[in-house]
Amino acid sequence: MLKNYLKITLRNLFRHKVFSFINIFGLAVGLTVTLLITLWVHDELSYNDYHKNFHNICRVVTELEGDRIPTTPGPMAAFLKKTFPEIINATRLREEHTVLKYGKNSIRVKGLYVEPAFFDIFTFPKVQGNCREALDNNKTLILAESTAKKLFGNENPVGKTVMMGNKWEFTIGGVVKDVPNNTDPPFKFEYLAPYKIYYSYRDPDNWRANWDYQTWAQVAPHTNINAVNQKIDHIWSKLVPENEPKIKIFLQPFADVHLKPNTTRWDSGHGDIKYIYIFSILALIILSIACINFVNLFTAQSLTRTKEICIRKIIGASRLRIFSGGFTESMLLTFIAVPFTLLLAELALPYFNQLSGKELFINYPAPWFIISGGLIILFTGLLSGLYPALFLSGFIPSKFINKAAQSWGLNNQNKRSSIFRNVLVAGQFALAIIAIICTLVISNQMNFIQNTNLGFDKENVIYLKMGNNYNPGAYDALKIELKKLPEVSNTSFSNSVPTTTDYYPRIIWMQNGEQKTGGFTTYEVDADYLKTMHIRLKEGRFFNKDIASDKEKAVVINEAAVKVLGFKKPLGSEIEIGNRKAKIIGIINDFHFETLRDEIKPLFFVYEPNSLLLNIRVSSAGFQTTIKK
Repeated sequence: MLKNYLKITLRNLFRHKVFSFINIFGLAVGLTVTLLITLWVHDELSYNDYHKNFHNICRVVTELEGDRIPTTPGPMAAFLKKTFPEIINATRLREEHTVLKYGKNSIRVKGLYVEPAFFDIFTFPKVQGNCREALDNNKTLILAESTAKKLFGNENPVGKTVMMGNKWEFTIGGVVKDVPNNTDPPFKFEYLAPYKIYYSYRDPDNWRANWDYQTWAQVAPHTNINAVNQKIDHIWSKLVPENEPKIKIFLQPFADVHLKPNTTRWDSGHGDIKYIYIFSILALIILSIACINFVNLFTAQSLTRTKEICIRKIIGASRLRIFSGGFTESMLLTFIAVPFTLLLAELALPYFNQLSGKELFINYPAPWFIISGGLIILFTGLLSGLYPALFLSGFIPSKFINKAAQSWGLNNQNKRSSIFRNVLVAGQFALAIIAIICTLVISNQMNFIQNTNLGFDKENVIYLKMGNNYNPGAYDALKIELKKLPEVSNTSFSNSVPTTTDYYPRIIWMQNGEQKTGGFTTYEVDADYLKTMHIRLKEGRFFNKDIASDKEKAVVINEAAVKVLGFKKPLGSEIEIGNRKAKIIGIINDFHFETLRDEIKPLFFVYEPNSLLLNIRVSSAGFQTTIKK
């Protein structure tokens, strides 16, 4: 029977070549778009899930006066592990950039300072060496596989010595596999260094020394995170003195870090669960449009097959058999569309990756792909095949005996089918309009993001992260050499680019005789920062390298900070920032340094001529040539 259905389907395909091509190709296009969106959604949902303990790992988040940041004081990991039995392990880490050199090979790399417990909590398969033991030695480094390849080529790196920052020698103790692409910062590392290095020049066990360490905890299986957070809040609130700013500490599941970060600062590179819902609905709409189009074309063409269906019924075919044949034919057309779908997807994937900023590929043997692909095909076959099968099996032979009756019967059949087809067409147009509206909204949003005046000029600026191995004089020397290039108009040093927040000190000021306290974004910059970034000065002056007091006793603020501070005459007013007293010497115009969803917040500038980020403004002509220079 199945062989007979197949024969009839193939006969109809070749008899109506143009119709078959349009129907199959239309369905393939809809399936292609759905497949690409499915790849993107799966990638977003699978971030970080390669860790063995993924569902039991939590990040520790600090909330200070409404701002939530993913950093804590250094001793937080030991405190949590000791105080709460639900937390079976905890560790701390810190990001760093440096230059590694081996022979003539020298590369700039991003790494993490970590403790041995790092490998107990997270899963990073080793390639060579004993990575966990290597972290017990403060003279040993662990490299990612690609980093080892860049430095050593085909040599065995374990036991070899490298130079870090032109200052320190380290032995390579192990190599781990490169982290997958679907990994969130800070785990996109190129090397790992032992945390013990920090003890040589700072005290990470001091609660007040710094709040720039990330703390991660592993809880026991089936632990109620909300219950643990209530216990943490209860104990932590007793430890904080009444005159200290209100600080809250809570655990955030690793599974929420990428799509539901729940932080307001210092957290980059994550997604948003809202986009998962939006694009999933969009994929369903597009697939539904393709299926409705398939149904309309199939039923329209089926009216030419009345003689075939009536003869089959007259010679004894039951309605169930006719239905089965029609349904099999629709399903078969859907399966024929699958190879075309995969071909179109492979052709479109490079452009889709460029648009989405990802490196997606179709992993055909993957269980998730087989299951989700099978469900999509089954859904498409059912949605597009059910009504055509019912339509074909509904013909009544007695109404097609003679020409007059056939004319009446065909018209009657047309009337019944046209009502449903009109409904489908109306539904198809409605879904298409929704899809078009969604596309226009997304397009307008992208256009808004790309063309909004941010308050600074982001075009034609190159920024370079400096190492920690330069003498103070080298910074000025580098700027002088760069300015000799005719393509370079300005250079400046800062601690971050204008779209990130890296420094968040405590600020104290007096307002109407009352002491106020808050933590605000602060940039460390040199005297050329405004000229380099094309940021406008509204009042007063900016920093001057020839005025000695600017180094420790001057601060520049934005318009939003003026409103928060509440000074009637802000210029010359004093505030305490980062445990030093400073006078406000200038006010700049507000500019966007966070997302466009947020209102512009207070921003403070302090003078630091030797920060670790070099900003270079160049001419737009010959950009690649300028980069090489």
